Amino acid sequence: MSQSSTKQQKPLWCLVKKVKTGEYDAIPACWVKSDNEATYPKEPTGAAALTRLARKGRKCEDNNYKIVKIEVIKKNYDRYEDAAADMIRKQKGKRLASESAAEIADGKRKKFTKPEVAAAIEAAKPKVAAAIEAAKPKVAAAIEAAKPKLIFPKIKAPNLPPRSKLASRNDKPNVQSETVGSTEKPRFKSPTNDDSKRSKNDPKGPAAHENDKKVGHQKFVKTNEPEEVEEADGSHRTAQPGCELPPSHYHPCAFPASGDVSIRTLCQTMCRVSRQIVLLRRNQNVLSLKLESKFDECVKEIKDSLAQLTLSGPKPSTRDSKEQEEKLSSDSETDDLMEQFPLSSSEEVDAFEEKYECKKLRKELAQRLASMKKTDRNSPTMIARGALQEILHPSLACLFTWKGQEKKGQIQEKRAFEKMNMKKVIVSVVTIRTGSNDDIDGKIKGSIGQWFSQTALTYERNNPQRYSIFLKNFGQSGKSEKSEVLSGIFLTRISSVEKSYCFLPTVTGVATPSFFPIISHP
Repeated sequence: MSQSSTKQQKPLWCLVKKVKTGEYDAIPACWVKSDNEATYPKEPTGAAALTRLARKGRKCEDNNYKIVKIEVIKKNYDRYEDAAADMIRKQKGKRLASESAAEIADGKRKKFTKPEVAAAIEAAKPKVAAAIEAAKPKVAAAIEAAKPKLIFPKIKAPNLPPRSKLASRNDKPNVQSETVGSTEKPRFKSPTNDDSKRSKNDPKGPAAHENDKKVGHQKFVKTNEPEEVEEADGSHRTAQPGCELPPSHYHPCAFPASGDVSIRTLCQTMCRVSRQIVLLRRNQNVLSLKLESKFDECVKEIKDSLAQLTLSGPKPSTRDSKEQEEKLSSDSETDDLMEQFPLSSSEEVDAFEEKYECKKLRKELAQRLASMKKTDRNSPTMIARGALQEILHPSLACLFTWKGQEKKGQIQEKRAFEKMNMKKVIVSVVTIRTGSNDDIDGKIKGSIGQWFSQTALTYERNNPQRYSIFLKNFGQSGKSEKSEVLSGIFLTRISSVEKSYCFLPTVTGVATPSFFPIISHP
C-alpha cells in the first residue's frame, strides 16, 4: 500500500480554450485550477518552451505563474499527443476525434474508402448532366432578354468646327500611318502628291477631301469649362458630357463638345491618338541618340580627367611642405640603399651596420621591406627569410650564425646575427607584417640559422668558381694546411699537389683565375 502511494501518478492533459484570445491549447491537468481558470508559467513565455513544459506535465512553481481565463473543452487525456491532435482539429473548425468516432459507431456517419468514393462520383454523373440540361432553357431565355440592352441607337454626325491656322501649320508634313502602334517608320508625303493620288482613286475628287481637311482643331485655352476646352490636336483636356472619366484624367476624349457620338468622331479620335504615337516614337528616337552621344562625351571627359590626375598627382599643401621634404629626403636615402642590395661583401655589411645604428633609419627601411612582400603567407619565419634574402647575398651566408657559434675543427670566425642591426631591421619587418611583437626572436632564430647553413652549402656546391683557394704558411712537411675566410670568401682545406692553379679573391667577391704554379715542398 505504501509503495502504491509513493509511486508517481501518470499526468493527465486537458483541452482548453483561452477566453481572451480564443485560442485552443493542450495543457496538463495540474495547471487547471477550476473550470474557468488555469495557471501558466511566467518564464519562459515562448511557445516552444510552453509546449515542452506541457508535454512533460510539469507543475508550475510557487509564485512563478500567471492566471489565465479559460473554458475547458475536454479533460483526462492519457497522452499529450491526443490532446494536441484535438487542439489542431478545433483550430480548423472540426469536431473532436472522440465525437467523430462516436458518430461512426452509432451509424450516423460512414467512413468511406477510396473505391467507395469513386463509385459515388460515377453514380452522381447522370444527375449532374440532367441538371445541366434542365438549366439550359433558362440560361437561353436570360440571354435573349438581355439583348435589347446591348444595342446602341443610331447617332447623327456632329457639326465639327473649322481647322485653325495653328493646326494647319502643325499638320505639315503629312504623315501616313497604316496601323496604330505599328513599329513601321512613318512615311512623309507632300500635300500636293497626296491630293493628286486621292483625286485619281476617289470618285468624289479632291473637293470632298478639301472638306475632310476642315476637321476642326481649336487652340488650347486654359479654362475650367469642359465644353470649350480642346487641345491643338483636337483632344479635349477635360472629360466632355457623356464621358465617365473624372475631369482630372487627361485623355483624348472621344465625346465631342457638342452633338452626338458617331463612327466618324471615333475614327477621328483614333487618328489623333495614332498621330501622337508617331510623334512620341520620333521624339524617343531623337532623345536616345542625344543621350548616347552625351554619354560618350561624359565618358571621354572622365577618362581625360583621370589621365590628368594621374600625370599631375596631388600637390602638397604649404602647411606640410617641411614634412614632405623630410619624407622625400628619407625616401631618396632609402631608395639609394635599396639599389645597393643585396650586400655582397664584408665591407658592405660593416657599412650597413654602422649606418643603421639610427633607430629612425631602421624603421624606414623596415617599412620599405615590408611593402616588398613576395608571398601572401604571413608566418614570421617566411617573412624573416624573405627580408633576409633581399638584404644579404647568398655568398655571405657562410659568415653568420645566430649566436656566432663555431663547429668543431673550424677556424674561421662566425658573426653573431642576433647582435647585429640587420636582425633588428628584420624583426621590425616581421612586426609590421604580422602586427605582433610577441617573442619574435624565439620564432625566427631557428629558421634564420637553418637558412644560413643551407644557403652556404647550396651556394658552395652550385658555384665552385666563386670560391678561391689561398695558401697561408706552407709547412715543409707538405701536410694539408688550414683554411681561412678572407673578405667573405670561403677557403677550403687543400692537400699538397705537384702543380695546380688557384683563384685569387677580388674586391667584388668574384674570383679571377691567376696562373701561377703552386709547388709543393718535399
